[in-house]
Amino acid sequence: MKIKKIQIRRNNKGWIRIVEAFAAVLLVLSVVLLIISRQRTESQKSSEIIKLEKYVLDYISEDETLRAYALSNNPLAIESNIQSLIPGWLNYTLRTCFVNQTYEDICAFPGAKPSGDVYVNEILIVANLTYYQNATKVKLFLWEK
Repeated sequence: MKIKKIQIRRNNKGWIRIVEAFAAVLLVLSVVLLIISRQRTESQKSSEIIKLEKYVLDYISEDETLRAYALSNNPLAIESNIQSLIPGWLNYTLRTCFVNQTYEDICAFPGAKPSGDVYVNEILIVANLTYYQNATKVKLFLWEK
């Protein structure tokens, strides 16, 4: 008795198409995950900067010396005292202005606006034992280097 050999012809084109489709799906998923992870880091950085601004302004409002500097309109003295609170990867500037100023004297960013995002927060300092006439607005501008 003779046994016939059955020849199985494999269709390699089908397997190649399956592997190509799988590789394409992996590529698309990796790009999507990369974009999502970058957005999360940007939002984390923003929330960190906002928390830092709040901390610095609270520090200014609670320290009697810094309150006096703010009420006497001396932003340079405040900046020299808060310099150690700001990390090295951020630039900052601080403005103080009296609340009863006109619209032209608004507490705006001094000079040309830097490229990128500028984070701004402000606090109102009303009085202390020495200065009680003018309420002062302290505005802190932070941006990345």
